[in-house]
Parts: sequence; structure tokens; C-alpha cells
Amino acid sequence: MFGWDHFYDAFRPQVIGWTFLWSGLYISLGNVFWFNGLKYSKPTEISIIGGTYLPLSLFFTAILLQTVPTSGEIVGSIIILMSIVYS
Repeated sequence: MFGWDHFYDAFRPQVIGWTFLWSGLYISLGNVFWFNGLKYSKPTEISIIGGTYLPLSLFFTAILLQTVPTSGEIVGSIIILMSIVYS
């Protein structure tokens, strides 16, 4: 689909520098916010957040990438959401 010239600029020092800077900021700030949120959360809230991660990630993946989840992913998401509502 793409030739070698498509990735010509991928290994330029400027691109690699921005990649390291952006990923370092993203990962470090994400961890700081996550651990601050965990510090002030109850165990039940953390459990609900952890349980909704899979269904929400499948939902937003379907929207952003315009893909259809498999039947197993849909059934699993429904079971997870039902267990959260039931508990």
C-alpha cells in the first residue's frame, strides 16, 4: 500500500524528539492524574472504573475506527455491564 518513501520522514531527529517529548509528557501526566484519582477514590469506585474499561474501549474503538465489534466482545461487554449494574 505504501512505498518506502512514505516513511522517509519518520526517522528524522526532529520527529523522534517530538515523539519522546510527547510520549514522556503523556505517560507521566497520565500516571500522576491516575494515582491522584486513586488516592481520593473508594474501592467500589475503582472497581466500577476498572470494570467499565473494556466495554468503553470497545465502544470508542468502534466509533473512532469505524469497526464492528465481534459477537464475543459484545456478549462480554454486556455481561460486564450487567454485573456492574447488578452489584
